[in-house]
Formats: sequence, C-alpha cells, structure tokens
Amino acid sequence: MSEYFRACLKKEYYGVFPTTIKFRSSLKNTIYEALKRRGWKETEGDDFDFHWSEKNYFSSDNDTPFHSLAPHQRVNHFPNNYELTRKDMMYKNLKFYKKQLEKEYKLEEAKLYDFFPLTFFMPSEFTMFVEEYKHCPGTIWIMKPAGKAQGKGIFLVKNLKEMYQWKNSLKGGEENAVDETYVCQKYIYNPLLLGGKKFDMRVYALVTCYNPLTVYLYRTGFCRFTSVKYSLNPDDLNNNQIHLTNVAVQKYSSTYDKQIGGKWYFRELKIYLMSKYDEQKVNKMIDGIQNIILRCFKAVQRRRIFNIIIKSNIIIIITRVCFINIINIIINETCIYFFVIIIFIII
Repeated sequence: MSEYFRACLKKEYYGVFPTTIKFRSSLKNTIYEALKRRGWKETEGDDFDFHWSEKNYFSSDNDTPFHSLAPHQRVNHFPNNYELTRKDMMYKNLKFYKKQLEKEYKLEEAKLYDFFPLTFFMPSEFTMFVEEYKHCPGTIWIMKPAGKAQGKGIFLVKNLKEMYQWKNSLKGGEENAVDETYVCQKYIYNPLLLGGKKFDMRVYALVTCYNPLTVYLYRTGFCRFTSVKYSLNPDDLNNNQIHLTNVAVQKYSSTYDKQIGGKWYFRELKIYLMSKYDEQKVNKMIDGIQNIILRCFKAVQRRRIFNIIIKSNIIIIITRVCFINIINIIINETCIYFFVIIIFIII
C-alpha cells in the first residue's frame, strides 16, 4: 500500500488501521489488475475504501452515492466533472468567470483570462461565426466535437463554403446528421516547431484542496511530436497527422516510430529550449503554465470539483499570448481524479 494512500486514509476514521484496502470496481481492466496486485480486497458492497466506478455513477443527476460517502472512502469520479472535461463547458466557464471579474471591476485580473482563442459553439452560434468570418476571410478554423477525445472528429476548415456544407449535413438524413455540439476556434497557426514538426508537452499537476486552492506541479513529463512536418498548405489541412499530436492519430502514420513513440522527456526539451532561448524566457514559460492551470480551476471553483490530478499538454507558440484548448477526463489507479488539459503557451 502506497504511503500517499495511507495518508489519505486517516487513522482517526478507524478503530484499527486496516491492513488491507477494500475496493469496488465495475470495470475489469488494467486498473482492476493493478488494484489486485496491490493485495487489496475486492468487495461488491458499500464497505469499500476505494470505488473504481464508471463516470456516470457519480453524475450530477445521481449524486446521492457521492454525498453518502464516509470520510475515509475515495472514488475516481465526482459530480459535475463535465464542467472541466467537456470542451464547450470549459470555455463557457472561462468566459463566464472573466465576465464576472469585469462586473466586479477586477479588470486587471480579467485581462489575465485571455489565454483561450476565439471560440464559437456550433451549430447554435453559427450566425455569430459567419459574422466573425466576414471580418477575417481566409482564416483557418478548427472544429472539435465537444464530447470526444484522442483527436476523434476533429477537422480544419478555411472557407465558409465548407462550414455551410457541414451545417447542411445537420439537416440531412439520419446517416449524415451531426447530433452533438462542436467547438469552433481560430486555429493557432504559429506553433514552435522542432525539426519542422509540431509538438506538445505533457506536464502533471496534483490538486489536493480547493479551499484554499492547492496545486502541486510534477517535475517529470514528456513531449509528443507529430510524425509529419508542419505545413499550412491548403492541401495539407485535412492531414491530422500534421496538425494533431495525439498518439491515437500519429500511430497510423507510415513515419511513426513505434519504438520511442515520437516522444522526448520534458528535461530534454527544457535543455533544448534553454540552449536556443535564454533561461529567463523558459522559466517565464513554466510560470505561465502554472498560472493557466490555476486560473482554469478558479473558473470552476463555484462548482463541486475538488481533489484532482491533471495532465497538462502544452504547445509552445511564438507570440506573447497564452492559450488553453481542451480538457478531457482520464483516470489513474491512485484513487484521485484525473484530467487532461491541452494548453497553448507562448515563450
């Protein structure tokens, strides 16, 4: 049993400190096997110490199990996780929080919430998107399904005709109809490249408390590269292996290296950046990452979201503006909650 988990299970909640952790799991997967290897005892009842559940078990419509937990019990999900894990909800929360700051005349703090690109929710804001497009014709936009991950359903568009074709598909037959919300954003066209390829950094952070907000940034991480060199050529806009760093997309490329997976350790990337830029700029970048993570959680602090571990995917951009893009939910066997945050940060 890990020392961290011993700390989570506070001794005062037990007459005798347990020698075996009881867990409950509805999924028979790798996590289940890891729990068994730890020597934890499986239970089907409510006497568990740790419950590995499906995400809908602790939904906002079914939060009774969550509120009935004993102080020592831990679960891998919590109500309202979609406030962060759905792309559309995350942006709505960020926009709302920024407006709240402006209403409270906290203008300097509100200015700090400029780290996400111009965003529209489709198809409900299609008319607003068209008006914006008329002011900047030829701009590249990226369309992402609000509830999907691993690069599924993502595509880039450059002309309005393509967007009308997509919108018209909503009114087509059942086979072609799009029945989910999409997030449409101005595409960030100027990422920092290594060897001519786009990449992102994955950094880990642990949130142990929301009041006060307490976040620990993990020093170790890695970065992921695309397998094809970056290009904004119109003929390459449909090639997601150029524009997306997801392993689920890259592994099908003929140039994908299955041995190393197209990855660098974060330490190697940091050494490279310091050799090309000065140390002060690299440290400023890291500070920017930390601040963006904190502001994301502050934006949903009014919601019931707490005790979270997040994985942050960062793309470095050669400007002075910071951007955040996506948050998706991921889980780990240590009984704390996980999120993926894809952040666009600039040196």
